Amino acid sequence: MQINKTVNLTWKGKFCAPISNQGIYPRTLQEQLPIWIGVGGTPKSAIRAGRLGLTLMIAILGSAPKHFVPFVELYRETSEKAGHDVAKLQVDISSQFLAGDTNEEARDAFCPS
Repeated sequence: MQINKTVNLTWKGKFCAPISNQGIYPRTLQEQLPIWIGVGGTPKSAIRAGRLGLTLMIAILGSAPKHFVPFVELYRETSEKAGHDVAKLQVDISSQFLAGDTNEEARDAFCPS
């Protein structure tokens, strides 16, 4: 997020070496570098994304999309409480699926036995 605010970055994190007044190049073509926070199984990530006003990316790896509605609601509620414009929030999903002309064709292609 600091890269979006300044060209020269000074940063100290928990898992990487600190950066001191380092120029970040090349700069992005768009005004802001898009930053997304991935969410899977814990509400904490949805709360963090909402508090920061960042895009929420839901990773659906083995459950129905309806099971993630509470994460989206928590994200929107947290964003609003943090003062972000809820109308500008973005939510996306990442999922895996196999398609076929029929259910049987998809099933047979996935698991022929």
